[in-house]
Amino acid sequence: MALVYGTGGDDWIAPDYTSLGVVGLPGVVADEIHGYDGNDYMEGGGGNDTLLGYAGNDIMDGGQGNDSLSGGVGNDWMEGGGGDDIQKGGTGDDVLFGDEGSDELWGGTGEDWLGGGDGNDTLRGGGGNDVLYGGGGDDLLAGGSGIDYLVGDDGDDDLNGGGGEDYLEGGDGADYFYFYSPTHGLDIIMDFNREQGDKIAISSTGFDGITTLSLVYSETPNPGQFGYTLQYFYHESIGEIPVTLLYYTPSGGTTHLLAALANSVDLIASDFVLF
Repeated sequence: MALVYGTGGDDWIAPDYTSLGVVGLPGVVADEIHGYDGNDYMEGGGGNDTLLGYAGNDIMDGGQGNDSLSGGVGNDWMEGGGGDDIQKGGTGDDVLFGDEGSDELWGGTGEDWLGGGDGNDTLRGGGGNDVLYGGGGDDLLAGGSGIDYLVGDDGDDDLNGGGGEDYLEGGDGADYFYFYSPTHGLDIIMDFNREQGDKIAISSTGFDGITTLSLVYSETPNPGQFGYTLQYFYHESIGEIPVTLLYYTPSGGTTHLLAALANSVDLIASDFVLF
């Protein structure tokens, strides 16, 4: 195993190259690379590599193997390459791309862009207004806090907007749109498709411990009228696009607006699952 440290400046560290800014390490195939301060370029190459950017706007390429990439502070760009990689953006506006394999991507704080690529990936936006793009495979996308845009793309994907008002687009496949609490913010589901097997998943624990749930159509929300109820009605509210508004009403409690479904989907009970 080779251990390589950069300097406090802008370094280029790569396998089978003379490391610019690092003295006496010609031709090193690096397994663990520390960039430190400055805007660094780090390339892992073959093997299971660890790349640590620390401060600065870093560019990191894991190459082949199951790699671990951590950006630290700054606006970082990282690509996992082949293998099952773990990438953590840290603080700043980061771009993370998983590429091949089943990857785990964490945006951290800041406004991040995460792309899973091929494979069954896990993407977590964290703080800030993030864009999560699953790509091929059955992916899990969690927006975190902020106004996030989640796109599952191909495969059977799980989408959870988290806190804030989020946009959820499942893409092809049987996608699940998760709601863990009635107060986590309005989510806009862009492409709910019953024929593809899409479902709206409601947390029993987060929704007052419910074990059964009724669904009614209403012209207006009627708080407390139907017990533990999901209510929906049609309303023109997003430009020229008609939407279906979905409310949750606990028995005798406050009505919460959960979601807006684009193109006025006519919901039925089998569109929902409790978990």
